Amino acid sequence: MKIISTKTHGILDYLLAAWLIVSPWLLGFHTITGAMLCAVVAGSITLLLALFTDYEPGLVPAIPMPVHLFFDILIGIFLAVSPWFLNISGAGVWPFFLTGIAEIIIVLLSSTAPRKASYSPTPRS
Repeated sequence: MKIISTKTHGILDYLLAAWLIVSPWLLGFHTITGAMLCAVVAGSITLLLALFTDYEPGLVPAIPMPVHLFFDILIGIFLAVSPWFLNISGAGVWPFFLTGIAEIIIVLLSSTAPRKASYSPTPRS
């Protein structure tokens, strides 16, 4: 069941991008170069995807929503496994893992097309 609309998904994309970009400083792992770069690059890619996706919050409708969701899944998987592939330990492990899992869940619950507004023509007099 797709309970997250494309509009809500877009808003979550912008929030996720902001979270990823600022999380190294908020959570104190900005001195771990690999972890900091991983978060900032993933956040920047998420932001670019959001800006260029063909959905309500997007600015340039160049990327179809199914393609966007595919890249979101890849980013989620990457984030979830990155602590082990990038040898991140300590403060960086759980934020990456949990953010990646949350991203995957959001994708699985997201619609692939905008909901149509209900149309009810007004009667002419």
